[in-house]
Order: sequence, then C-alpha cells, then structure tokens
Amino acid sequence: MATNDTIPFIDDLVEDFNKVQEKILPDEPTTAQNLSVHLTKILILTCASYYEQELQNAYITYAQRESERYADKPHGFDNDKRDKSVYQKFSFGRIEDSEDLSQLPEIRRMIEPLKFFGEKFRDKIYDEINGDPNKEKQLKAFQEIFAIRNLIAHQTFIGFTSNKIRGKSFLDIKQMHEDAVKFVEYLKEKFV
Repeated sequence: MATNDTIPFIDDLVEDFNKVQEKILPDEPTTAQNLSVHLTKILILTCASYYEQELQNAYITYAQRESERYADKPHGFDNDKRDKSVYQKFSFGRIEDSEDLSQLPEIRRMIEPLKFFGEKFRDKIYDEINGDPNKEKQLKAFQEIFAIRNLIAHQTFIGFTSNKIRGKSFLDIKQMHEDAVKFVEYLKEKFV
C-alpha cells in the first residue's frame, strides 16, 4: 500500500462518523454521542486489527524466506501461515499502569518487541527512528492505537462511554491512524 492510499473500511467509518455529525447531531445529540462513541471504539479496533494483519503477513513472509535461506526457522518461528500466534510474540501497545495513561514508554521500549528478530535488527530500527521527529510521531501513534485497543479489548470496553478515549476524539484517532499506518509500511519494508 502506498502512503497516499487509503483503507476502504476505515474510510467507511470516517464517512459514517461524518454522517452522524451532519445528520443526527442537530436533531438528536444524545444518539449522536452514543453512535460517535461506538464508531470511535470500532475505529480503534479496526486500525489495530489492520496493522496486526499487515505485520503478521510481513513477519511470516520474513520467517519463510529466512527458513528457506538457512534451512532453519529464525528465532523459533512456526512459519506455517495458519499459525496465528506469530503476531502475539510482538506485543505492541503495552501500558505498564492502566491507571496512568498519560505517558507512552520511551522509544527504545516501544520497539522492544522487535528483539525477536535479533538485537541488531531492533537496534537498527531504533537508530533510524530515534531523533527523526516524523518517525517518532508515527511510532507513537502506532503504539497509542495499540495501547487504547488493548485497554478496550482487555479491560474496559463497556466503560468507554465518552467521545474521548484517553483524551482522543474520533478525529484524533483518525489522525493518529494516518501517522501509524506510515509506521506499519516502514516496518513492513524492513522485512523485505
């Protein structure tokens, strides 16, 4: 996917959100509020699922190529495409304390899951990101989307009843997605 391309199902969510704001909000603000909350949760879950699938495919391709090259599964991968545990080895979006959601970990800790591809690989990614404001912003957006997704999926899905989740509105999440997807594409290129 080129950086300027869009993702249709995310575009559809944005279109639905805009319709809620334009058509429902003026007449039924409570209904618009409720729909906006649900659309925000769905956007977060959709973004994170999309990133997982894209990265899982990149990891599997990498593992298969390395396995063929060296006749060994790198870093203990089961490179069978049906193995859904591949991505779970790389748990982005961890938050140490769910009560204090104001800070994301520093950059080195954000990319720690990449150590499964070797310390040199992880350190190379760190060196390319650290000090590059655009790449840092993209990584932080990626990490925060996963952090919010993890909170929604594992702790408080029902509890998120505000238009702002961790202080982020639907449009904030959409902007974070636009940055995060650039990080996903960057990372996928590293597995080519």
